[in-house]
Amino acid sequence: MLYQSMCICWEIFFVATVYVANAIGIFHPPNWFVVFEQLCWVLTHADTPIVYMLFNVTLRKAVMSYIKDFFVEVGKKPVRMVTMIYNPTRVTPEVGVLSCPT
Repeated sequence: MLYQSMCICWEIFFVATVYVANAIGIFHPPNWFVVFEQLCWVLTHADTPIVYMLFNVTLRKAVMSYIKDFFVEVGKKPVRMVTMIYNPTRVTPEVGVLSCPT
């Protein structure tokens, strides 16, 4: 749990510290440092699910069983994760949208 929290929080702390220090005028980082800061900002939003999957065993088992259940066949039909919400007789194959009710 500690490693998971540290992996997620260090990027947020780094980005916030550099941004505020630059905005206040404490220091002006070089261009490569600003690029690294922007990369950390993107990773702040992108790597959290990856960190959870790496460090959280319970979540990893649940996701893997969910994926496994998706590929298991029941008889000759695969199990579907999402059912169809539209009536297939009202969906036109050319347009792919609902046709007007007749």
